[in-house]
Amino acid sequence: MGYVGVMFAGYQRDKGAEAVYVAANAYWEQLDAALPELPHSMRWEQVVDTWQPEQRAQRLENRRFQIGPRSVKVFLGR
Repeated sequence: MGYVGVMFAGYQRDKGAEAVYVAANAYWEQLDAALPELPHSMRWEQVVDTWQPEQRAQRLENRRFQIGPRSVKVFLGR
């Protein structure tokens, strides 16, 4: 399988905790994946999906997601 996920996390005094997760699928088929667990006060939001022609931010109800073939998704945890 050709899936890679990388998470960057940090904390700023004026903004609090934030996380960025970049998911990349190099496989030629759609894959199921899961985001890392966040503290209870934070939620994941999908902000980029290169498989879709138009981009729109979308708050996720849970950590599971599907990623299209040969595409990248970016998520923000806030």
